[in-house]
Amino acid sequence: MKGAVFISLQKLVEPLIGIAGWQQLLDSCHLASEGAYTSGGKYEDAEMVALVSALVTRLDMPVDELLRLFGRHLFKDLTPGHTRLLDDCGNPCRFMKAVDQRIHVEIEKLHPGSSLPFMTVTDLSEHAVRLDYRSPRKLCFLAEGLAAGVADYYDTHFSLKHPVCMHQGADHCELELTFEPK
Repeated sequence: MKGAVFISLQKLVEPLIGIAGWQQLLDSCHLASEGAYTSGGKYEDAEMVALVSALVTRLDMPVDELLRLFGRHLFKDLTPGHTRLLDDCGNPCRFMKAVDQRIHVEIEKLHPGSSLPFMTVTDLSEHAVRLDYRSPRKLCFLAEGLAAGVADYYDTHFSLKHPVCMHQGADHCELELTFEPK
């Protein structure tokens, strides 16, 4: 997993538990990297799992809720690198289609061998899409938060349904995302 993701988690968490709290969290997880992340570095997924698990306990927050919160925050952190694409797409449904077709393609060019999720986006209506998500990481709740971040960017009302989920034994997740104009 890219270091930028770990750095974003730190930015989310430090205001909640403080710098000393973040350092205690890193120390308690016994991470191979010792928590010294660089944005372009690549780190083991197990480090993110350890940090999220420790945060769930520390914040007394369910893992799905924490991942949604983090996804929304992560989108804001990633937005500066993609404002042109966001603006070119013009609406959240078009942007959701561009994630796998353009952003993931660019990430793979810059970082060959990246472990990106496989996503297919299908129109359900003018303001709704279905996202089929497949990833061995099973970070569908993070994807929910990222989609909420997309809604924030475009200033739309957002709702979602998650009728199929890998955490319930399915081989993929289906997220039905609705972005209604305000």
